[in-house]
Amino acid sequence: MFHDITAQAANILDSWLTAYLFGLLTIIGIAYVRLATSQGFHNQTDRIMCGVVIFQLLIAGFHCGLCLQQVLFAFLGAPNAEAYSLDQTQSTHVAQHGLYLINNIIADSVLVWRLYVVYNKNKWICIPYLIFILGVLACFIGIIFTLAGPQQLPIIFITRLGGWQETYWALSIVIQVSASSLIAYRILDIQRHAPRSMKRSKTMSVFWMILESGAILGCTTVVALSLYLAHKIAGGVVTAIGGQLAALVPASILLRVALNKVTFDSSGSTVPSAVIGFQGNGSDFTGNTGDSTLNRPQSPAIKQEVELYEYRNKIVTSVA
Repeated sequence: MFHDITAQAANILDSWLTAYLFGLLTIIGIAYVRLATSQGFHNQTDRIMCGVVIFQLLIAGFHCGLCLQQVLFAFLGAPNAEAYSLDQTQSTHVAQHGLYLINNIIADSVLVWRLYVVYNKNKWICIPYLIFILGVLACFIGIIFTLAGPQQLPIIFITRLGGWQETYWALSIVIQVSASSLIAYRILDIQRHAPRSMKRSKTMSVFWMILESGAILGCTTVVALSLYLAHKIAGGVVTAIGGQLAALVPASILLRVALNKVTFDSSGSTVPSAVIGFQGNGSDFTGNTGDSTLNRPQSPAIKQEVELYEYRNKIVTSVA
C-alpha cells in the first residue's frame, strides 16, 4: 500500500526537485537558443520556437522561485507549517499552480506542432488536437477562477476544483499520450529506413524515441492525475515537477531537432550527379543518357550514397 507523505515533506521535496530541473532546463534552453541564433533563423517557425523556449524558461524560473518561497515561508514565517502547506488557496500556491498549467498548455501545443511536422505537415491530423487544446484552455480558466475565489475549506483537495482539474488533466493526457505515440511510431519508421552506416543501437534508439516523442511528459501527467484522484499529498510533488518538465521536454525536443538539422545540413547535403542519375533522371555517371542506367550494376558506394540521401531527406522533413 502506498504511504503518503506530509505536506511539509512534500514542500521540501518539490522545492529541491524543481530547483534541480530548472538548472537542467536553463542549460538546455540556453544551448538551444545559442544554436538557433548561431545558425540563423531559416523561417518564421524557427523564430517562434526560439521565443517559446525563452518564454517557458522565464515561466519555469518564476515557478521555481515560488516553490522556494513557499517552503521558506512555511518553516520561517507561518505559525503552523503543516496547515500553511495544506492551504492551496493562498496566493503563492495559486500563482505556482497557474504557471504549471500555462507551461503544460504550451508543452501540449509543441507536441501537436511536432506531430504536424513529422507527418509531413498534415493539417487533418492536428484538427482534433486543436479542439482538445481549446478544452484545456477552458479548464485552465475555470481552475484559476476557482482557486482565486473564496473557499470554505483551505485544504489540498477542494471539491469544487475537482471537475476542472480532472478534466484538464484528462484532456492533456489524451493529447500527450496519443501525440507521443504517433511521433514515436514515425521516429521508429524513419529509423527503420536508415542506411546501415547510420543505424543506432537499440538502446539509443529507444532513448531518443522517448526524448523526441515527449513520452516523459505524458507519464508525469498520468501519475499526477492518479495521485490527485487518490487524494495523496504526494501528487503536489508530481505537479511541481510537472511545472518544470512541461518546459524541459519541449526544450529537449527542440534542441534535438536543431542538432539533427545541423548534422544533416553539414554532412552529405549534396548528392553527386551520378547518384541523381541512379535515381532515374536518365543520366549515368559517365554522362550518357538512357534507361539502361537504372538497370546497370551499381557499386556499393553509390548505393550507400543513395540510401544516405533518401534517409537525410526523411530526417530533414521531420525537423523542418
